Amino acid sequence: MKHLFIINPVAGGSRKRFLENMQTITEFAQTLRDPFEIYITHEQMDACDKILKEAEKNPAEELRIYA
Repeated sequence: MKHLFIINPVAGGSRKRFLENMQTITEFAQTLRDPFEIYITHEQMDACDKILKEAEKNPAEELRIYA
C-alpha cells in the first residue's frame, strides 16, 4: 500500500507551523512499512490533480491519502 500525504504550505498561516508539521509527518511516515510520498501543493487544485494521477497508478485498496 502506498501512503500519500498532501500538504498545503500556506494552511495554518505560518512557516514555523508548516515546518513543524512536515517534521511530524516525515517522522510518522518513516515508521510505515509501506512506501510513502509527501506532496507539497504549489497552486489551487494541485492536490486534486495529484490524487487523480496516483489513483490511476494504484488500485483503490492500495492507496491511502492523508490531507
